[in-house]
Amino acid sequence: MNALLIKIMAVGLTVSQVFTKSPGQEKLFFNPQTEQAIAVQDLKNGCAFMAKHFLEEDVSPEDVLTALIKNMKAAKEREAAVAKETPKELETETAAPPIPPPAREENFIERMMKQLDVENALTAYKMFCKGESVTDGALKLDEVLAVYNKAMENLPDVNKLKDFKLAESAIVLDRAGERFSEIYSENNRRLVVPISQIPDHVKKAFVSAEDQHFYKHQGVDPNGLVRAFGSNLMGQGRPQGGSTITQQVIKNLLLNDDITVERKMREMVLAARLEKILTKDQILELYLNFIFLGRASWGVEMASKSYFNKSVKDINPSQAALLAGLTKGPNYYNPVTHPARAEDRRQYVLTRLKEDDPVNEKIYTAAAETKVDIVPFESPHTRGSFYFLDAIQREAKQRNLLGRPYVVRSTIHPELQKVTEKALQEGLINYEVQAGRSLWNDKKDIQGTIADDIAKYKATWQEILPKVKGKTYDVQWPLATVLDNRQGAARVGLKDGRVASLRASPAILKKLKVYDLVFVNINDSNRSLFASLRVLPVVQGAVIVMENKTGRVLSMAGGFSYALSQVNRALDSKFQPGSTLKPFTYLAALNLGFQPNTAIPDTPTGLPGLQRGAEPFNPKNYDGGSRGLVTIRTAVEQSLNLPTVRMMSELGRTAGEGLDYIRGVTQELGIYETAERNYPFVLGSQAARVVDMAVAYATVANDGLKPTVHFIESIEDGGKPIYQRPRFNLKPITSVDRVSFYQMRRILTGTVVRGTARRLKDLEGIVAAKTGTSNQEKDAWFIGFTNDLVIAVWV
Repeated sequence: MNALLIKIMAVGLTVSQVFTKSPGQEKLFFNPQTEQAIAVQDLKNGCAFMAKHFLEEDVSPEDVLTALIKNMKAAKEREAAVAKETPKELETETAAPPIPPPAREENFIERMMKQLDVENALTAYKMFCKGESVTDGALKLDEVLAVYNKAMENLPDVNKLKDFKLAESAIVLDRAGERFSEIYSENNRRLVVPISQIPDHVKKAFVSAEDQHFYKHQGVDPNGLVRAFGSNLMGQGRPQGGSTITQQVIKNLLLNDDITVERKMREMVLAARLEKILTKDQILELYLNFIFLGRASWGVEMASKSYFNKSVKDINPSQAALLAGLTKGPNYYNPVTHPARAEDRRQYVLTRLKEDDPVNEKIYTAAAETKVDIVPFESPHTRGSFYFLDAIQREAKQRNLLGRPYVVRSTIHPELQKVTEKALQEGLINYEVQAGRSLWNDKKDIQGTIADDIAKYKATWQEILPKVKGKTYDVQWPLATVLDNRQGAARVGLKDGRVASLRASPAILKKLKVYDLVFVNINDSNRSLFASLRVLPVVQGAVIVMENKTGRVLSMAGGFSYALSQVNRALDSKFQPGSTLKPFTYLAALNLGFQPNTAIPDTPTGLPGLQRGAEPFNPKNYDGGSRGLVTIRTAVEQSLNLPTVRMMSELGRTAGEGLDYIRGVTQELGIYETAERNYPFVLGSQAARVVDMAVAYATVANDGLKPTVHFIESIEDGGKPIYQRPRFNLKPITSVDRVSFYQMRRILTGTVVRGTARRLKDLEGIVAAKTGTSNQEKDAWFIGFTNDLVIAVWV
């Protein structure tokens, strides 16, 4: 007996347990040596039960098996004939396959039948269903029982579903209280609605489409199984699987998507048990809230909002039929990309509704004539801000707040966030251009093509382009498609339908093909419309903007593009801060009585190693020169190394003692958990996070009051507050007095007027700032603040 027939007989044994015994009383283990007779009787009982339902469906098991044998023999003969006639040189060629129907796990029956040993199946049928005496030793029940016993091991407890809470999306509001986005755990973008708020025509549409006898069967539909076997074995009509709504609930919430006979067996037993502890409406409520319906929407409420921009309680029968039709394959029946398929499926659902609910036939007839309008798809993260949303999600996860329909008031300032992202993206590519490193990479910079879609949907580029997004979907440069490219001149089409000439080097133009997708920068001044090609930079960067006195993060970009790299460089990465750390050495000095106009030698110095045998430290200024005596103010403004190193010896009895004091200040400020004990430390050699440097400078702006960074202000559940950020959450720094912080704040305003940040001189009196670079200029920093805001930028 082949392996497939063994599994089918194990399924038969499962069917007998489900239909001939009470849920919870099933026999889940048979001793292969001593209980074969019991198993034989159970198989006969199951076969007798199913025979009644074969009669109800007007399907003859004998006809099914006879047709199967005939079909399989014919198929083998055709395969042999084709193989004989196919020329050798064509054997490896294949025609372009048609678009396949949606993958459906229920079709496992159809796939298995191709492997079935039909002769043995006929023998088993005669023995267990016809009562004939069969002496064929090929039917090995011990192997059947081994498969059955293994499948029934460690069944999950269906009681878990009694008060089961499906994970839901949380709504994110911006700082002004306007809806901004959502956060949710993977595959759980949903809004749960009670069954009482789902209209009858919606419930009926899904039942008619998925499980016609839902309100009649006890978890597993015997008639559905008969139709599935009859249709699949005889090759008549659409392939069917026979899964009920109850079985789908079990599969999705207690089991998995494994396409195996064993999972199907477990599913049937558990479905029968579930029907004993939950009402039909409770089961249907779970189903209608967990099912995936496309457009990143799980459950009928989220899907209704996504497709129709309205709650499920407000949709009409025509719209309900469209949603119910999506269950078989949301992508395959997508009403936007495959409108004809979606319409055929919708009409099929309405036809089923007429059959199942004849009282309302006129309503469904009218619905068939009603056009369904679909609203444009808005991704849950259409507004971008992926690094910021990721930070909100992390904070929510830390507080165990994911998976509930909370309303999260965040700190994000949408307009500032957009400006921040654009500024970083433009700044990085401008740096690449100025450095002569803006190189075209066709694998990275071409964002795909719309040529395939134009051919597939027989549409124009103006119809296709507005519906696509590049691989780097969060870049704020507009996406364009190449329309023609001849003799060194190219034109691109824009999403608004305009056509612009494309400016790029001849070498790059040679690589572009018609309908390639590229990023561009549009210039339409002086009545001349042209597009400059934009390439993705190699350099990276990060920006964070926050309120000094509250710690509210208003905007943040953790890199050039979240689509290219999810590493948040503003929160998770560490970089050498270079000269941006120097002010904290002088802050320590101010606290010990030094003044901004105190003179410090800007002359070469050397310090012996801190440990025996260590190399001496002999620093130099960036420009290699020295200035003699300079004030502390000048040393900060000009970012001088030599006075900074000399200051260590002035702050203690030894340079090491002064270093330790400086280290302590940086640790209390939160720049470091543990500051390294080496002399280059004061020049910014130890890597730090961008966010921690921003907090340290905000503390200077606050005259010594340290804010706590946060992305969430408050959280509500059903209108009731469950979390509120403390209104005042500033921590005084004790290692340095507030006067010293005030003095450092005033010193840093001079950096803008006369120092390394003098490109901002127009903001004199408003902004204080500091720049910094690491060794070999690998890292470059700018940190600036006003009375209200601090911004930290790393490149």
